[in-house]
Amino acid sequence: MATPSRMLDRFALPALFVFLMFASGSGMGIVAPTGTGAAAGGLVANLGRVVQLSIFLFFFLWCLKRFPETFGLLARERWIAILGIWIIASAAWSVAPGQTVRYAVPFIGAMLMALYMGLRVEPLQQIRLLTLCLGISAILSLIFGIAFPRIAISPDNEWQGVFLHKNALGYMMSLGALCFVFLAVGERRRRWLSILMAIVCLTLVILSKSAGALAVTALMLVMIVPLRIVISMTHRRFVAVMTAALSAGAVVCIAILRHPAPIFELLGKDATLTGRMQLWHYVKLEVLARPVLGFGYSAFWGTGEADRIRALVGWNPPTAHNGFLDAALGLGIIGLVILLIGLLRNFILGFKVARRERDFVATWPLFFMIFAVLDNLTESSITGANACCKPPLQVGASTLLLVLYIANSYWLVRASEESEMADEHVSEFENTPDADPFVFKPAQS
Repeated sequence: MATPSRMLDRFALPALFVFLMFASGSGMGIVAPTGTGAAAGGLVANLGRVVQLSIFLFFFLWCLKRFPETFGLLARERWIAILGIWIIASAAWSVAPGQTVRYAVPFIGAMLMALYMGLRVEPLQQIRLLTLCLGISAILSLIFGIAFPRIAISPDNEWQGVFLHKNALGYMMSLGALCFVFLAVGERRRRWLSILMAIVCLTLVILSKSAGALAVTALMLVMIVPLRIVISMTHRRFVAVMTAALSAGAVVCIAILRHPAPIFELLGKDATLTGRMQLWHYVKLEVLARPVLGFGYSAFWGTGEADRIRALVGWNPPTAHNGFLDAALGLGIIGLVILLIGLLRNFILGFKVARRERDFVATWPLFFMIFAVLDNLTESSITGANACCKPPLQVGASTLLLVLYIANSYWLVRASEESEMADEHVSEFENTPDADPFVFKPAQS
């Protein structure tokens, strides 16, 4: 008879797959398309809460059954834990305490799921899960785009597929394309299928007409080979190339900020990033109004000040459309610093693990961190603010990216520690005078 622990282990991976599918926002455009009535929207929202909380409870029990192991990893990757504590604490000074608490619950749930992934799901398995989820979403989006264009294509001829918005389709298919490329490079089995699905995902990114998603996709795909070559360099060359690359990147960023119009015209967008530049200006002013502690996690966008910003920009933004600005807005400069320290640590560990491992797939967490940063320049997902419980549907593409960000943070800490322990073991073995790796010495009784 299976014990409770074995039962939890048996159903953990299927539960994770269901949540990843749910968290991506796939299918939301079908069950609650734009214009859905209040009653139908409320029904979908309630169903979403039940599914979400049920899965969170499942992984809470899984973590509880393995408390020493999960707590140990939680403590070692301290910056996610500190960020979670700060998010909960922000209810004390939040302008909407009830909303902050309600939005903090999915963040804690994401941490529980990410603990399972960090301990049990290796990068290759994570990529396989993502390709399955996003591959299904891509095929459904194509089918609905052809058979039910009123659902899958907006009046402006922008594809949203089975998602609620073109940007959700764009960024999810961007992530899908990256995953399928990694799978094609990392595995010979069914490589043709991985390449075909990568092309399908790229096609959907183009059809979505999401300039941000298209730019991120192009940058990530172009970056794969050069970054892998750089990672494989000797330490001295690696430092020199990274210094030059960061310097060149800084120059390019300054040039874009000073003269954005030509770049955005090339992408078919105006220099205001579809009104985001004006939005960011007003959000910065609000950050300066409460710079240290912020307005409380996910509390600002339900206030009168947020309505005033919406009136000034002439559209209805649910977030700041920038993850770092949203972090500063909700959690203050302190919260933003906590987030940035954790992110910097992830990049350092990502390079460290990638340089030690010969397997190409081991570079996945590093590439995902880069993807997450690029995504959060124009979207808000890295803290999950207004993503996990966004009215009326509770979920969106940001939810998936939040879970993956935390999961890869945990995995990088674990992988880095295991690599260091292996190096120490090899070093001790090599320093043993009688050690001979080619000679087997039976234990003496």
